[in-house]
Amino acid sequence: MTVLPALLLAAYPFRFDFFWQQFIVLVILVNSLGAGGDLVAALIGARQVPRGGEGGIWQGRACWR
Repeated sequence: MTVLPALLLAAYPFRFDFFWQQFIVLVILVNSLGAGGDLVAALIGARQVPRGGEGGIWQGRACWR
């Protein structure tokens, strides 16, 4: 959802009026911020798993063994 609107806006920059350009930029920003939060959560979870361990999701909770 972040890459497709960016490609659309880059490919056809003058095809959309000002409102739609700003709306597409807003969609890009909101989706990139959400994806950034997911990446940070994944990094935090990965750092807690010891070397040689296996991380996973069990009954909706992150765990390792």
